[in-house]
Amino acid sequence: MDYLAQINADGVVVNTVTVPAGQGSDYMEALESGRWIPLYPSDETKAGLNRVGIGSIYMEGLGGFVTPQPFPSWKLNESTFLWEAPSASPSPGHEWDEQALAWYFPPHLIIN
Repeated sequence: MDYLAQINADGVVVNTVTVPAGQGSDYMEALESGRWIPLYPSDETKAGLNRVGIGSIYMEGLGGFVTPQPFPSWKLNESTFLWEAPSASPSPGHEWDEQALAWYFPPHLIIN
């Protein structure tokens, strides 16, 4: 199967389709207007390519897709196509506080 994503002028994925293997190019020409991009280009080693869906963003210069930036302070790792916080999470269950630019453990997860 071939997987295609339709992107808008801002590079945001607005539609995805699955077509028979080897027919992606033909379908891109026949599908409704707009720009269509193969979801899985030849370089499948880019981790972010596995997270493509409606709302994902096509990064023209990098040739792949990323999820929307979760917080303004997070930076895109161009090797993995994943967003990274300014500091690593201390352990699972922590959440990011953008105002404090720090990780915290949510009170609702604390068991007394």
